Amino acid sequence: MIRFMVPLEGIDVRQLHTFATPRSIVLEVLTKCILKHPGPIETETQRYRITRELRFRDCIAKGSTAARLSGESLEITSIKTASNDDEAWSEFIQIDARSSLGLCEAPTCKNSTFLSGAI
Repeated sequence: MIRFMVPLEGIDVRQLHTFATPRSIVLEVLTKCILKHPGPIETETQRYRITRELRFRDCIAKGSTAARLSGESLEITSIKTASNDDEAWSEFIQIDARSSLGLCEAPTCKNSTFLSGAI
């Protein structure tokens, strides 16, 4: 079994997308900031896409990856497979957020531990 935590402080989990492949987990955050300016430019919209790919030494079994919120972190578990067959597949991982309903912060563009690379 592979199990690890990814800190999500400052990340709106509604903007987090998680995917699994035979040897990796991909986490992607899509966010938008609207900045107000004085003068002729009223607003500026900045869109960000942050992607982290976590590659494993061993293959993981298709359909075995689960993700759930645990405080301000995302707990991800996958089952290792004995096969080293790198048959191509990918799957979207639904995040179990039931334990944290109503606790999400608004999206933010800075002060996020997700950007720091901590695992």
